[in-house]
Amino acid sequence: MALTDKQINVIGRIIQGEQITNIAKIEGVSRQAIYNWLKNEEFKAELDTQLQEIKTAVKNNIVGKSNSVIDQIIKIALTSKSEKASLNACIYLLDHLLGKPTTKIADVTDQEKENDIDLDKELESIPEIE
Repeated sequence: MALTDKQINVIGRIIQGEQITNIAKIEGVSRQAIYNWLKNEEFKAELDTQLQEIKTAVKNNIVGKSNSVIDQIIKIALTSKSEKASLNACIYLLDHLLGKPTTKIADVTDQEKENDIDLDKELESIPEIE
């Protein structure tokens, strides 16, 4: 079953971030109808498709400008009069080039205690060979 023009319009308004109550008034449907549509697989699939198209367009736009952005960050890193701005730009570039270092310290003390072996007890448990 194909989506109606009204359902397509509702999807467009949802994507634009309008509230369900306002969409219902503008499109002349009940809020409950919209909530029911949101449970419909075909409606959800179309909503997801349109969201993915927008995300792809935004991503392509960002990728298209990435060289200019990187050039600007490098310029700030190398020529900024503010040491803080220069340092932040350098850190940003290094984090993205090498990966951001983790600050989490693993607590392995309990694990180490569990792995401690009392060699004297182990040796005592081995039967002597005559």
